[in-house]
Amino acid sequence: MLIVCNYKMNGNLNLYSKLIKQLNKVEGTKLILCPPFVYMSQFKRQLKFHLLGAQDVSAFDEGKSTGQISAHMLIDMGCKYTLVGHSERRVFESDEIVAQKIVAAQKSDIIPIVCVGETDRGMGYAGFKHQVESAFNAASKTKPLIVAYEPVWAIGSNQSPDADYVGEMIKNIKAAAQKYNIDAKILYGGNVNQHNFKSLKSTGVDGFLLGRLSIDSDRFFEFLRRVYE
Repeated sequence: MLIVCNYKMNGNLNLYSKLIKQLNKVEGTKLILCPPFVYMSQFKRQLKFHLLGAQDVSAFDEGKSTGQISAHMLIDMGCKYTLVGHSERRVFESDEIVAQKIVAAQKSDIIPIVCVGETDRGMGYAGFKHQVESAFNAASKTKPLIVAYEPVWAIGSNQSPDADYVGEMIKNIKAAAQKYNIDAKILYGGNVNQHNFKSLKSTGVDGFLLGRLSIDSDRFFEFLRRVYE
């Protein structure tokens, strides 16, 4: 199972120093860790086994883009992956911008983790089909791609869709990937925890995208123990 941790805008030097020490004891699997940009060098220096990801990437290579981080800069930091189109960014980013970021990442051999999902419960695949098709239309047919299905209404909540619903969404995403001749791994994110991951795992997902769970070390390491036992 592929596990991606999105730390969002959380943590500090002290917290991440402790977390990295614990992570370095976890062998037998490679986690993809997405810290805030300012802590990326700390992760690069101290991580032993795991892989580094970014929370976002610029659609541009260089130039007048104050505050943005290019794919080339991420490569310099040892970054192998980047989140693209997270729902918290899609509030002000169009499908076109997300598509441009996918192209920019893949051009630098960074693997995009493209987040897709409907905003309201019950919308189903129709609520985010345009996100999926825009991403697959832009993506390279020969380079790796990861899609993270995250129903927005479940993120940070105590709600989560049942396994049948998630399975249906995963089925639709895989059908779209086949249509566009894209070989993509599919993750699930949105209120994943140590109690519901087994049923979610049965839907055919290749792994999980974790948010708040990944920053809570006690719950996170218990989750890992159960996933890989």
